[in-house]
Amino acid sequence: MKLRNLIMGIFVSAAVFVGCKEDDPKSNELKIELSSETLEFDAPVADTKTVTLVSTRDWKVKDAEKLPEWIAINPLSGGATLNGTTVEITVTANAGTNRSESVVFTIGTLQTTLTVSQVGEGGSAEDLIVYHNDFDKELAVNSSGWPFLDSSDAWKNEKGTGISSVEYASSAVSVRTGSGFANSSNEGNTASVYAGSGKNNIFFASGNYFQVRNITLDASKKDYKLSFGAIRSVYGAAAGGSLFDANQFSVYVSNDGAKWVKLDYTFASGTAQDAKWDLATSVFTLPDNTSKLYLYFTTTEASTYRIDDLDLSISSVAGAAIDFSTGVELVGGSTGGDIVGTPEGDGSEASPYNVAGALAATNALAADSPSEEVYIKGIISSVSEIDTGTYGNATYYISDDGTTAGQFMVYRGYYLNGDKFTATDQIKVGDNVLICGKLINFKGNTPEVNTGSKIVSLNGKTDDDTKRLSVSTTSINVSAEAESATFKVSGNVSWTASITEGSDWVTILYGESGNGADDVVLELKKNESEEAARTAKVTVSTTEDAAVKSYEITITQAKKSSGGSGESVLLYTLDSTGDLQGSNNSYAGNCDITVDGITWNVNGNTQINPWRLGGKSITDTDRTVYSKTPYDKELTKIVLTLGTASSITVNSCKLLYSTNADFSNASEVAFGYEEGDIELTNGDVFPANCYYKFVFNVTVSGSTNRFVQFKKVAFWGAE
Repeated sequence: MKLRNLIMGIFVSAAVFVGCKEDDPKSNELKIELSSETLEFDAPVADTKTVTLVSTRDWKVKDAEKLPEWIAINPLSGGATLNGTTVEITVTANAGTNRSESVVFTIGTLQTTLTVSQVGEGGSAEDLIVYHNDFDKELAVNSSGWPFLDSSDAWKNEKGTGISSVEYASSAVSVRTGSGFANSSNEGNTASVYAGSGKNNIFFASGNYFQVRNITLDASKKDYKLSFGAIRSVYGAAAGGSLFDANQFSVYVSNDGAKWVKLDYTFASGTAQDAKWDLATSVFTLPDNTSKLYLYFTTTEASTYRIDDLDLSISSVAGAAIDFSTGVELVGGSTGGDIVGTPEGDGSEASPYNVAGALAATNALAADSPSEEVYIKGIISSVSEIDTGTYGNATYYISDDGTTAGQFMVYRGYYLNGDKFTATDQIKVGDNVLICGKLINFKGNTPEVNTGSKIVSLNGKTDDDTKRLSVSTTSINVSAEAESATFKVSGNVSWTASITEGSDWVTILYGESGNGADDVVLELKKNESEEAARTAKVTVSTTEDAAVKSYEITITQAKKSSGGSGESVLLYTLDSTGDLQGSNNSYAGNCDITVDGITWNVNGNTQINPWRLGGKSITDTDRTVYSKTPYDKELTKIVLTLGTASSITVNSCKLLYSTNADFSNASEVAFGYEEGDIELTNGDVFPANCYYKFVFNVTVSGSTNRFVQFKKVAFWGAE
């Protein structure tokens, strides 16, 4: 018995010993590890890298179907292995900003995370932010009512590259938290499309506005994206009664804070939301060299609209083209008028107005009635736009102390001596200027120096002190029979002119060199070729320290005509690229303009050069330029010159000509729209005593004016 018990005890001890033996790690230990927790792709190109995954159980990528399209994992799952599984991570090319994604590998109750990052061509998204405000500096407090923006700083939480000179203006817009019916945007707010920053938002009353003013831009950038969280909430409204309506909530931009262009915007969800936060976005392209931007938000509906997380960033793609010349005045949207300091001067050259004096004098003017020319001195406080192209003018502000307080707008003024601007760095903030121009109280609410002013002195230097060179034109078109051409050189430096192309048919008859203003006279040979026009180039340059040291003038001579009666010469030109203006500034209106005995009716804006034909929210609509006086000579060809087609659909173009003033029994020449010269012929001659009509059938989507540029038309025929 004792022996039996002893043997049984040995077996039990052995069993206990076996039960305490270390488990096989493959079967019992839970383990999932990666060879690295981060994987960085340091180039914006498509690439593949690997990591090693060790797992004691079957594993998979969690929520693999939710991974963004730019990242791919192979394999997405696998079995247990202590030796490690190679997992490939592939990224696509990244033309956008830097990006990052967390990839979770799991064996059920245990998981590990791999952070995959890739640089983008656009760099850091943070670096692209020009202005951002989540309105969450501190929680707004409702004591005796929600505070208006001008009486609280709780909402001022801006950041970005353009905030150094930012100012605000508002009327009856308040800062509020998320209490009540319309909750503030919050992270994880699943009831709404847009998960925002939380805390505060700003609340609009009917007809009131919120402005962000003087956002500084990099003048070399043109493409921008504006976004903001948006909600509309109507107490007690039935389903659909709180849809966010873009017709009731308007957003505008401006480059001078006085004239505003409306933006179209879309929602992230594709459609307006009913009492839910969504993200509204507008992508737009500004004119060249725009250095300031102003934002304006307003609603026509009483107390139902809120916005949050306002952001202006540089965009990687172009958007709707903004034409500031089409801007409109808005309530509270003007600048200036507030006199800061003591008015001084009488406006004469010996005693120029200071800015306070100029403002006082302008405020006393009747609306839209310009003064006589006066002199104003000041310090440039901000620069909105410098055009170095067709117009060569600049819009900027001056004040008595160089700050934006009490600043006064100089609208589309010129450089020293009235010359066009040729470089964007010719003026800058901080420059002392003496200006000669006319004062005007535009629309009775925007005091400014009227268009056409000139800088008399810049930082104490006058026109005589500042080296400059310019030419009257950089493009000359002549007929095949032309034997001479002339252009003017302006400035106060010594210069030389030389032929760099076409010396076999162009020589400089006068003006190979000069000092200051003078003519360059060219002698031309007739073009005997019936096959092609030809070009020559003349370079005018200086070795002195002028802002622009060299200009190239292109001379284009037409080919010899092979049809019609006699040689083809230029007989008549209607040219809108110079100073020719009509009385109409509406894109849908029209006016008559008489040039060299022929009266033309133009359907478009003729107060801008070149003329603009177009409109807004139109479909299959004709815009026309036609003669009301017949031209008495036969024509061999008509050369039409067109400019930019700005965000407009040109459905068709045609030229009608008829001996009847009502264009009955008219003949037609169809042509395609293209920028530059378009030669129109009919296979024979255009008869004498014809009326001519240019017809552009266009479509414009949206409520912003879009246009085609009608530059000029030249009539060619026998002498």
